[in-house]
Amino acid sequence: MERKKEDPEVSARLQEECRARGWTQKNLREELDISRTFASQIWNGSVPLGPKTLRRLAELGFDLNWLISGQRMMGDFTQDQINKIQEELKQLRYYNKQLERLIKEIGRNDDDVREARRGPEDSAIDAGENR
Repeated sequence: MERKKEDPEVSARLQEECRARGWTQKNLREELDISRTFASQIWNGSVPLGPKTLRRLAELGFDLNWLISGQRMMGDFTQDQINKIQEELKQLRYYNKQLERLIKEIGRNDDDVREARRGPEDSAIDAGENR
């Protein structure tokens, strides 16, 4: 039975991405924590990328859609642009948390205002003291 091979374009894109990171086959092997033989096989496309390898590549920041299909998920953004977007998202999450905190605080203040407007007679009725 013949062993299934990877699409040669996938291994070419993997190599391209590694080189863009300044990685050699040895760096890829170390980052994936795989044997020298297996690293050579995926580098040269003699075996397909399996789920475990793909998952680890994704954890390392590889665009799996681009590796497999040749289409980038993030478009043709530079790493600097991606970093800037990630920083902006981080700031937006911070501001969102602050707004949620303020909304909760306003809600508590509204409850206090309603309680203050009720007056002592209303509180006595609620407590069952004024029948």
